[in-house]
Amino acid sequence: PREWEQHAVYRRGRYTRNIVGYSPNQFIALLLCWEKGQQSPIHDHSGAHCFIKMLSGQLRERKFAWAADGTVGAEVVEEAPAVLDASKLEKSVSFMHDSLGLHRIENPSSTEVAVSLHIYSPPFRECLVFPPTGGAPKTAPMVSIFEPESARKAAEDSSISLQDFCNKLVELRSEDGVKANL
Repeated sequence: PREWEQHAVYRRGRYTRNIVGYSPNQFIALLLCWEKGQQSPIHDHSGAHCFIKMLSGQLRERKFAWAADGTVGAEVVEEAPAVLDASKLEKSVSFMHDSLGLHRIENPSSTEVAVSLHIYSPPFRECLVFPPTGGAPKTAPMVSIFEPESARKAAEDSSISLQDFCNKLVELRSEDGVKANL
């Protein structure tokens, strides 16, 4: 995990969202760190495409339909909720878009933390967060208010294309002698 370890920041009260890449109007890449049992609220992606790659541990994804009135609808019942697993290549990636509904991500483990890389294209500043019991959504910031301004500024100043970002990840993995599976 040499590529991402220095960006892994955990908080006891909530999962963290740490900027690791940004290119205006193209993408934002966030490293999300999940303590045991933490979960996101039910949320949308403001029309952006959301790509998830598990780096460590497991996460469970629960999907929800949109209600006709623009609030959260019923949970989409699958045989079993999708489990993203960093140790299984075929289960280590996911995709979400508002056209597919809403979702909530959770770390189901009571013993292990989890780390996931989320790439949003195009980048967005706010999303809608939905109460699980229904009702009107609230607007929430994309990045935690606990993110130091200097880190946010550094990420904005070092903008690169999505292709260059992926190439750098491949290079780092190749340096470690690991075959890249991006």
